[in-house]
Amino acid sequence: MNTLILKTALILITLPLNCNSGTNGKIKTITKTKQTIAYETKPLYSLKITSGNPYESYINDVVLEKDYEEGSTDHELPINDLILSSGTQEIKIKLLPNRGKNEVNKLDVEYFEAKIYLYENGLTSYSEQKKTLLHTFKFKNFVPNQPSMIAVWKFEAKVPYQHIGWSESVDLSKENKEDLLNETLQKYQEIRSIINEGNYSKYLKELSKKNIEKFDSFFADKDVKNDDLERLTNRIIDSKNNMRPLTNYHLCLYGKGKLVSLENMNHESPLIADIKDEYEEVFNIFLHRPKPGAPLEVIR
Repeated sequence: MNTLILKTALILITLPLNCNSGTNGKIKTITKTKQTIAYETKPLYSLKITSGNPYESYINDVVLEKDYEEGSTDHELPINDLILSSGTQEIKIKLLPNRGKNEVNKLDVEYFEAKIYLYENGLTSYSEQKKTLLHTFKFKNFVPNQPSMIAVWKFEAKVPYQHIGWSESVDLSKENKEDLLNETLQKYQEIRSIINEGNYSKYLKELSKKNIEKFDSFFADKDVKNDDLERLTNRIIDSKNNMRPLTNYHLCLYGKGKLVSLENMNHESPLIADIKDEYEEVFNIFLHRPKPGAPLEVIR
């Protein structure tokens, strides 16, 4: 991991829009977007991690980042898309040993630090790094001979929106695991086929509920939406006929049992495209069941 890296790429996946361009070339201009809600305040929260070890970070029991690279890091990521409404929010950190080690040592724990920042003017203040430090969290107690260390902290957030998200969704942890795995796999296979066909319009439709809430939570204006639509559409075009088969996956539940995903042996989404042997495109999704009897659908 590189030191002092600020991860500014917001995965603000876009709404299903009408575009004049086909799938034969990259999308260059977008002219139609859903109107942005005008908020008087635009509080944007971020989590910054300073660590010398691999770690996993979660907001409200939903994966924010799984970083297994070696070396010291300073990573900062916006988290509003995982904050559904004002109130108490939860941070969970799982600190892991470095490669070749079987346990986390005391120096690893003492070096680790998590910070919550507030940007009062949304993406504008985020890009300008005009922020206020709200909280600093550190592990309180070191326990020797542990293969990992887990800490959970709380903080208060005040946002001008209230999203349903997965708050009213079915608790999938109570469902039959084999049936849930089969249904989740079927949905992943469906989405894999859409991407492999290069059908970005259908892919955007699959992500419509996710997109609406994510744009709203980041106070995204027309330019941000258009830029992100162009970026995502080009990813789908590049991934056409390049998607890997779905193999070596396992079922994961998040969001207190209300979100489900598949992960491969590298702890990442198995929706991966190999782009001309140059790089990988990984498509991350979380599914939920909005009500009993309803099919699984993308929500994040």
